Amino acid sequence: MVKKYVYTGPIKHYCACCGKLLETEWRGRYESDLSSVMQVDSDGFAIVRDRLCGKCQYEENAVAIKKSGKVFKFLAIAVIVILLITGIVLAAGHLLNNAVFGNSDLLKKSFAKKLDQFEKDERKKEYNDGCETVATAIKECFSSNDYTIYYYGENGKVEITKYTLANTTLYSLQFDKDYGKYANKTYVIKDNVIYENGDEKFAYHATSEGYADLKEALESYLPEYSFKTDIFSSRASISDETNVITDVLYSSSTTVYCNYDESKLYFKSSNVFYYASFDQAGKGKNISFPKESEYSVK
Repeated sequence: MVKKYVYTGPIKHYCACCGKLLETEWRGRYESDLSSVMQVDSDGFAIVRDRLCGKCQYEENAVAIKKSGKVFKFLAIAVIVILLITGIVLAAGHLLNNAVFGNSDLLKKSFAKKLDQFEKDERKKEYNDGCETVATAIKECFSSNDYTIYYYGENGKVEITKYTLANTTLYSLQFDKDYGKYANKTYVIKDNVIYENGDEKFAYHATSEGYADLKEALESYLPEYSFKTDIFSSRASISDETNVITDVLYSSSTTVYCNYDESKLYFKSSNVFYYASFDQAGKGKNISFPKESEYSVK
């Protein structure tokens, strides 16, 4: 007889395929024969990937139909697709990378669309107080979670990643080819050492010349150090019956849109735009640990 493990309490049900949040239960019940250990998010909700969203269910049904009655046709199509992919995958990957992550226009348009939908939502409530409290909570999201940020400033683009493993936190800042003196360089911050990867590899320790200035410059891109909590004059929120879904903060020059269900944030000011997605600590985008022996100490 298979042993069943039963969990009762707050549960968030996600799509097993794409990871989309489908339902939140405050007093849920979940049975599993796999493990007695439940993964829990920062809000205390058990994470259960036990359902399929409409899109993924449709795709799964389509696959089942093809397998049941059209195997040979499917194989013929697959061969053609593979040949096409073989010929264009590199170019397509390059174009996709530039289109989505190499150009902020699409992200800004996505932000504008989300903001427009937010403004039209009948559940929206507006406030003139509590801005700093919300901003502080958002800043703490950066401190307590891993994240990936696509940052666009006056000098170009930076891809910023925070990754936590055990008790060690690493930051990676990858600057694009037009970013002045940082162009085509990637910096990894680990403990009190900064590793520079460019034409050459250098390690900056706390006693190194230039360490303090470099550390200050790099931390200016990290929200847990640079995000200001006292600049906002108003806010608006959308809530369901149980919790806040979205917060938007406004100042004279800055708008911050934070979607809690999707764990995503947009930040737009007069000269900076960035998009951030959050992951639980240790579950984000992996950063390779630098090997000290490969770097020249500055």
